[in-house]
Amino acid sequence: MYFPILGESEKLLPLCLVGVGRQENQETIVRQEGFPFHQLIFVTHGAGLLEYEEKAIPLQQGDFWFIRRNTPHCYSAAEEPFTTRWVCFDGMGADG
Repeated sequence: MYFPILGESEKLLPLCLVGVGRQENQETIVRQEGFPFHQLIFVTHGAGLLEYEEKAIPLQQGDFWFIRRNTPHCYSAAEEPFTTRWVCFDGMGADG
């Protein structure tokens, strides 16, 4: 996992990377208040279930999803190993 330290000047960029990583056997994630950054998550192996905006969405190998900052969600494995790759980002243009 990689989490760069951002100064005030980086936060003024249209987009800036705030985290990138992988989870080889993704544990259940429950974020009732959401996450402070936008997320893009990709499934590389296995299958899972995403609960987002009152929907249950099955996830398969090759799927990816985008979650806006501060949006409640949870995801978990349906078939292990449920392996994910993810990127988190921010910036002045991230909400546009």
